[in-house]
Amino acid sequence: MSAEPFLPTPPPAARFGVWLIGARGSVATTAITGCAAVAAGLHPPTGMVTETADFADCGLPPLSSLVFGGHDTVDCPLPKRAEHLAAGGVLPHGLPAAVHAELLAADREIRPGGPP
Repeated sequence: MSAEPFLPTPPPAARFGVWLIGARGSVATTAITGCAAVAAGLHPPTGMVTETADFADCGLPPLSSLVFGGHDTVDCPLPKRAEHLAAGGVLPHGLPAAVHAELLAADREIRPGGPP
């Protein structure tokens, strides 16, 4: 018998899924990239209504707990799509590289075609 007290393993952090139709499109790619950037502290939450005082006590999940996936008919990987958006001035230069791992994680959760 061990003299050390039993410490239960803490439960894993809650995760919340965001399923996007057209997950490799410009709007979805911008949302995924922006969420990753704000969650990592790389960009301020400018323009995010959910980050205002009115929503402070609503119990919304933190951005870091969101897991992205979805459906799309396009096969261009999210990191490449984000690079194209940065080249066009839609996303800040260098941001796609800074959140590359998050974009790859979301890309692995995108299914071909549309929902059944």
